[in-house]
Amino acid sequence: MESNRFKVIKMVLATILFFTAEILACPEVTGITFSPSSPQPIGESVTASMVVGGDTAGGYEVTYQWEEDFSGVGESSDAVVLNDPIIYDAKATLKWTKDGESGENSVYDFIVAFAVDSVTVDKTIIAKGSTDKITATANLAPANTAIGDVSIFMQWIIYKDDSSIIETSGSETYELGSDNEAGKYKISAKAGEKEVSPWKKSEEIIVFGVVSETYVLKPANTDRKKLGIGEDVFLKSKPEGLSTVTWSISGDGTLSSDSGNTVTFSASETASSPEITASYGGVNCSVSFNVIEPSGFVMNKFGGTYHIKDIPSVGMRTYMFVTPDDVNFGMFFAEDIVPPTAKATCTGYFNYTKDYVHAPSGVEHLVVDVVTGKGNQLNGYDTAAMSLGNNFPTPFSAGTFTWSIPWYYKFPGKGYKKFITINQVFTIDATGKLTVSKAGASASANLNDPASGY
Repeated sequence: MESNRFKVIKMVLATILFFTAEILACPEVTGITFSPSSPQPIGESVTASMVVGGDTAGGYEVTYQWEEDFSGVGESSDAVVLNDPIIYDAKATLKWTKDGESGENSVYDFIVAFAVDSVTVDKTIIAKGSTDKITATANLAPANTAIGDVSIFMQWIIYKDDSSIIETSGSETYELGSDNEAGKYKISAKAGEKEVSPWKKSEEIIVFGVVSETYVLKPANTDRKKLGIGEDVFLKSKPEGLSTVTWSISGDGTLSSDSGNTVTFSASETASSPEITASYGGVNCSVSFNVIEPSGFVMNKFGGTYHIKDIPSVGMRTYMFVTPDDVNFGMFFAEDIVPPTAKATCTGYFNYTKDYVHAPSGVEHLVVDVVTGKGNQLNGYDTAAMSLGNNFPTPFSAGTFTWSIPWYYKFPGKGYKKFITINQVFTIDATGKLTVSKAGASASANLNDPASGY
């Protein structure tokens, strides 16, 4: 049997356990949650809710109270609009009564409302085409606060010359690369969607570049970097209106000035590979050119074929083209203008005319157009013709008559420079048929063909 002392101890323990269970079962607030959760951009509407533990149904009368920046008398607070970039405090209090007993407890928490306070950049000038980039950072308010990752709330607008060109989101920084067009930029950032959240712009930043435009409009791609010798090119720094832009050249050619927003580059009179550099604000931007000399000559026949019936004769007129067709040669061209003039070399039937001298034309030509697939067209035309007259020897036999005619070019005030030799060839066969060919053009006439002109 239990002793009386042991019974008393059991009764005391039972009483302690009863009151402990009562205390542990009392309702209490153990935490606060926010919807939506912290942090949030300003302008958002937020509700706070109590996390309640213990027994709220076992005969307890429970009341709730919200204080600090939140208000309300429910388990959830009234909605609060986060109008300012500050820390919003919440105090949640739960009170209970039961059987004449009462109790209460309170907890505290906060939510951070943020906005973009400023946008700063790590540099203000980069050169177009370089490996540099400008990184813009959105600085947030409230300052000196551990706000956390807010990337999902961030919006960016990039302006070029005061016009928006890019809209993006999802990062606390934005990188402007040198692959963008040369110009003046500003980078603007905002947190969230609400109107109360302000857009903040960076200071002006510059992508510095150089654009080139050939003086002549043919070929049509005036921004080309392949030039004919002597071509002029306008070089412009971008964006426009910059002060203290300086220019320098490495290689052959000349610049009209070493400073200014626009200068003229004149290509050298021989093949070269110059590089021109513009400098502004400690940043350099360069453009390179490939300057070439004339490399070929093409003729295209036009009109009819000259012929005198029953006399070995043939003639053609041709348009003249200097190649290649992807540059412009702005100098004078002439054939056989510098002594000694071309003498004929002959075979077969034409041996009796050997050493016949080609008469110099004495005509200088200029480029008047650039024709795709042909070249730089010269003004005027060329005539290549032969007539053996009435006293031609017979019988006819195969033979060739060739003039190797030098072509020259020169710049104003300079001497001529030979760049190619063109063969003007006449061939005859045993029937008296005569053919002329020159620089890709040709014409033929049979002995008894009707008379015809150009």
